[in-house]
Amino acid sequence: MIIRRLTYIALALVLGIGLYLFLPNNYQRQIRPNVDQPRFGGTYKRALPGKPKTLDPAQCLDTTSSEVIGQIYSRLLRIDQKMQIQRDLASSYSISADKRVYSFTLKKKVRFHTITQNGLLTANQGREVTANDVKYSYERLLNPDTNSPNASLLHVIQGSDQFIKGESDQVSGIKIIDSHRLEIHLKNPFSPFLWILATHSLSIVPWEDVRRWGTAFHEHPVGSGPFIYERTTKSTLNESPFEGSMELRSNLDFHRGRPYLDKLKFLFIQQENVSYSLFERHAFFHMDRIPPEHLRNALRNKSYGFQERTSLEISYLGMNLEIAPFDNLHVRKALNYAVNKDLIVRHILSNRGGLANGPLSPGISGYDTNRLKGYEYNMNKARTHFREAGYQFDIHGLIKSFPELTLQINQSQLTKAIARVVQANLADLGIKLNLKSLPWSEHFQSIDRGESGFFSLGWVADYPDADNVLYNNFHSSGIESTYNSARYVNQEVDDLLDKAREIGDEATRMELYRKAEAIVIDEAPWIFLHYPTTYVVSHSYVNGLNLSAFGSSETDYYQVWLSPEAHLQ
Repeated sequence: MIIRRLTYIALALVLGIGLYLFLPNNYQRQIRPNVDQPRFGGTYKRALPGKPKTLDPAQCLDTTSSEVIGQIYSRLLRIDQKMQIQRDLASSYSISADKRVYSFTLKKKVRFHTITQNGLLTANQGREVTANDVKYSYERLLNPDTNSPNASLLHVIQGSDQFIKGESDQVSGIKIIDSHRLEIHLKNPFSPFLWILATHSLSIVPWEDVRRWGTAFHEHPVGSGPFIYERTTKSTLNESPFEGSMELRSNLDFHRGRPYLDKLKFLFIQQENVSYSLFERHAFFHMDRIPPEHLRNALRNKSYGFQERTSLEISYLGMNLEIAPFDNLHVRKALNYAVNKDLIVRHILSNRGGLANGPLSPGISGYDTNRLKGYEYNMNKARTHFREAGYQFDIHGLIKSFPELTLQINQSQLTKAIARVVQANLADLGIKLNLKSLPWSEHFQSIDRGESGFFSLGWVADYPDADNVLYNNFHSSGIESTYNSARYVNQEVDDLLDKAREIGDEATRMELYRKAEAIVIDEAPWIFLHYPTTYVVSHSYVNGLNLSAFGSSETDYYQVWLSPEAHLQ
């Protein structure tokens, strides 16, 4: 999943009592009401900022899609709320002494969904999940015809190169032992591999249903997860605050037992202020994006449950290096020095986040506390770099003949507040910054097409390793997959990241990542803003909703249940 981590963070982490300065990696705060025994039944209502872009794991790029995909599909492994790897489809696994061979035994009597979409019989007809399905799903991800942006996750498997080039009709490194056992052979030891197998992109799909629907499989998902896809509807009422909804129903044959909930209903709404008002009226049951002016009141409401913890996220402003003036290194450095990130963290976020000094956040393997310090707020250094870029200043310290800039942002209230700080900072230098606010989907699509020169984004790590952040965002191959939104190209960085995937020694691998990150920081394709916390506010009748460091993308609704009073709302 990846989880795009272009994650496209709503940046809604907002005003309240600051807790972050800077929080330990294992920080977690919970205020939870008393609960009774778990009970079955009820429809859980959850607001999303828009319709998920896809329900096909192979095409998953964003956290919204990941949250829904995680309910429909199963993976070999999964990551729990304590950041531990747990078995999902796998009943057991082992790793060879040379760390190149991963052996898995699958659970028996795990079945794909039988009936979906209002009574439609699936093409697989509810058959058992086998080792061949794992092989098929992984080879589908790697197949160039699938055009998956997440194919690079499996490039570490032996024989993947030959398969991609069409020199082999299968990946030689994925070996079927029998119906419920398989081995995966790597080119070289790669310690994050178990984490990779736990990402949403590597969910297991039935070949029959993929073939039935072809490229439309993303709208007709079939998996073996705890919930079954039922329908997506568009709102037909002009006065409705919702653009539409998506419904999933409980999988009564789920291999771990049926979920407590009968149904999940995801409601699509972009307006955060309207969204919070509806939350107060119980139109849905939890929120993780609350406008700044409402969060403080929400935290004071003792009838709400509240959880907060450090996350694996970074919020940033990206610069497209193919568009002037962002193709100039000194301009990018100057803009980094010109933004007052401390003001953003202290006064916009109320310290609900930490200053970012590079792309890797605390909690990511490879994060180095002794690395380059990044870019502090320093107008003198900003002017120095603008002069290095060939610009001059008048007697008032305002830049001459610098082009107007446009910062493209999503419609989050917090994003807009941060953008106004950046706008004011650049105005102090004589630079006019226009703000262009787009709906989520249009914002992402514009960046993916390379049309936006300056834009707000965020990245939520799919797994807590430097490889996930650095390879996807700064390896040149990420331009084609659209993860590398800055269109950053540096051959030395490519070589370091490639070598890190090929080397077996962990200490050496981390050193390669430190060198790559140092180059990226120095070349400043992003304005590194902050490392946010992740939080959730829920109604008192919501139980079992446990917050992950990955945020909403790893929400496990299988564990969630509703107290009786929920049925009165």
